[in-house]
Amino acid sequence: MRDAIVLGMLVLGFATFVTTHLTLVLVLLFRERPRWRGLAALAVPPLGPLWAWQRGHRKKVLLWLVAVVVYLIGLLVAQVT
Repeated sequence: MRDAIVLGMLVLGFATFVTTHLTLVLVLLFRERPRWRGLAALAVPPLGPLWAWQRGHRKKVLLWLVAVVVYLIGLLVAQVT
């Protein structure tokens, strides 16, 4: 049962992180200026939430952070077991 929970945390955390990060990249690329920030955020992931937060996309950034935390907790628990 514990393995299933950890696997669920890993899958859910990573899928949410990737989806949210791509959403941030697309928002920065097509809705905000300068547009090069979207490409830079794709190459260097921490830049995306930083610039998105400055532009007022706070809910997306918070979801990104929650996804990263869930994924990291899943990794830590998986390594301990």
